[in-house]
Amino acid sequence: MKKLNIAAACLFALAVSCSPQKEYKLKIKPLTLKKSEIYDYSVVRDVLFDAEEVGLDSLKDKSRDLFLKGVDSYKNKKELASAIKQFKSSILILPDAKTYYELGNALLDFRADKEMLEESIKAFRLAEDLNFQPKAKINYKIACVYNVLQSNFQTSEDSYVSSVVFHLREVIEKGLMDTNSIKKDPLIGSITSTNEYKEMIQRLSNTTVAAASSFDLFKKAFPAETDKFFISANEVEMKDYKESVSYDFVQFVPEMENASFGRDVSHDFYYVANMGGNENYSAFIYTSESFYGEDMQPVHTVLATYDKEGEIISRKLISCQCSTENVREASVEGNKIVMKDFKRKWQYPVDEVSFDKNKIKSFELVAEAKYKIAEDGKIVVDEIPANYNDSTILASQAK
Repeated sequence: MKKLNIAAACLFALAVSCSPQKEYKLKIKPLTLKKSEIYDYSVVRDVLFDAEEVGLDSLKDKSRDLFLKGVDSYKNKKELASAIKQFKSSILILPDAKTYYELGNALLDFRADKEMLEESIKAFRLAEDLNFQPKAKINYKIACVYNVLQSNFQTSEDSYVSSVVFHLREVIEKGLMDTNSIKKDPLIGSITSTNEYKEMIQRLSNTTVAAASSFDLFKKAFPAETDKFFISANEVEMKDYKESVSYDFVQFVPEMENASFGRDVSHDFYYVANMGGNENYSAFIYTSESFYGEDMQPVHTVLATYDKEGEIISRKLISCQCSTENVREASVEGNKIVMKDFKRKWQYPVDEVSFDKNKIKSFELVAEAKYKIAEDGKIVVDEIPANYNDSTILASQAK
């Protein structure tokens, strides 16, 4: 059974409250992950539970900062060893599905190292346990690892081939890849010549399985479709959204790519809502949080529309924590978008009192703007003040 620090803290607090002689201030310390436990899901789960209960945002910030440094080392600088070290350091502070997924990718790139390859399977499985989306990506990556192990180390274990075929069947049935794409992939193409693979394809021959596009997988990663969504001025930090958008989907979230076509390592991105659409477009809401190390990070929430192939039609910054003072709330209902800009008033000057000791006193409405999504998917003006200046739009979001 889990040893809950929080439960122990409650019992301790109850005990000392009975004594009138001395006042105690108890600091609750959440469980921490050890290097030897990094792939132990039961411990990882308990660490996440404790962190959630205590609500230590500082852990998330430190963990995400290291994750993004790892992405920079891996995707931009091509420094695999540094990336692996940074991903693991991030996980030790606060485990996350996307961090395990990228750790698995980096370990997989050490194709001549059997131990690294076997460890990558553990990383991918933890990503799956932590609900990485889309899950079919995990199946495909694990299939690739087993095939590289079989090819590079000439193992005679039939279980490796069986594992490749098992995971590929999951991938094909879930529509992630078709047989032609598998054959062309150097990581896994050799499996197509084995009898086990051919038999699997034969068994699937009576079933029509169409390969899903990357955009289909991107869409499936969002929550269930809704026609109404509201972000209040008090909720612009979007703390309830924790499902990270994979860097595999950079083509659908242009802000994930920096000016030199590398991966942006100053922000992280999260799925928020599927707003439906019509035969011409699909609309989705995602949010991004800046990780510059400020006390209060900027948070930007975007509504984007896409055509059937996943090409972006329009994007609009509908909500934000743009600064300590400026925030924007948003309401989306059907094809109607209402945005309200506020000045946030604090009880004490923010340059004199830390945010954890400060309080929001009031919100002063500055402007209200209305937009709508046209039948072709373009986001167009519906009703805005004559002198309205949308100063919160980012250059990277201009379309």
